[in-house]
Parts: sequence; structure tokens; C-alpha cells
Amino acid sequence: MVLKYIREIILGQSPNHTPSPPSRPKPQQSSDMDEPWRKVKTRVFSTRDFSVPIVGESHYQNALRRSRDRAKDYESGNYITAVLAREPDNQFDPGAVKVMNGDLDTIGYLSRDRAREYVPAIELWESAGYQIRCQARLVGGQGKRNIGAYLDLDTPQAMETTYHNPRTRK
Repeated sequence: MVLKYIREIILGQSPNHTPSPPSRPKPQQSSDMDEPWRKVKTRVFSTRDFSVPIVGESHYQNALRRSRDRAKDYESGNYITAVLAREPDNQFDPGAVKVMNGDLDTIGYLSRDRAREYVPAIELWESAGYQIRCQARLVGGQGKRNIGAYLDLDTPQAMETTYHNPRTRK
């Protein structure tokens, strides 16, 4: 009786039903272009103070709104993963450091002064194949206001001192 109930109700099978073998899902072909994060080593630097503001975010409000819609809400704050990358081909500032969301959409930049401080540390980690990540707290965005962001990013000195070149280890 119980077995009949399990077959009919839970498994959706009638007593005369013969189960078919389970089908295997087809493997999906993905390229590195579809999922660039899959082959990238990451390094997270955090201080838990969200004291590093980004600039130029008024030009990237659509990406910030998409990020806010998927953000994790902790204590009425919207938090996302931010990725930092040097942008040496930037036409306005060859020393620029862009800030991207987890989908690698640009959401702003570090200020010029902060970028000068952070570029040596970022170059160091990027040369070893790492991507610099941290948390970002999204602020504003109510009504017609723009969304801004503050990064939870450790100091450049701390980033440099935690680097261990894998090629020089013995």
C-alpha cells in the first residue's frame, strides 16, 4: 500500500508504468569568452571598512542598477563583488584602474590619486595571473539619484606584502 502511494503520488507513476532509464544531460560547450571568470585565479583584499570611493559612476548607472538588482542585502545595504583591473589603453589616463561588477561590466574607476597608489600592487598580482576582487557597498539610487559605490579594499602596502612569487619559492 505504501509502495503504491509512493509510486503514484510522489514519483507520479501509475502501477502499469515502466520507468525509463534516466537521461544524461548533454554537456554544454562553453568557451573562455562566455565565462571569463572560470579560468582566472582571484585574490580578495578586505578591511571591512568600505572607505575607498569609486569615481565616474554617473556614466555607468545601467550597470550599477543591474548590480543593485542582484545585490546581497545585509543590514539594509547592497553589497556586490567588485573586480579591479588596470586599464593602460585608457585614452584619458593610462594609469587608470577600472572597477567592474561580478559580470565584468564597468561600474566606475578609482580616482587618479588612488590609482597611482594601487597600480604597483595590482600589476604585481596581475603579472602572476590573479584578478583583484573585493566587496563594494552600493549607496544612493532612491528616486532620481545616482547610485554610487564604496570599496572594501585593503591598502596597497598590504596587497604588496602578502604577495609571494611562486617562481621564487623553494
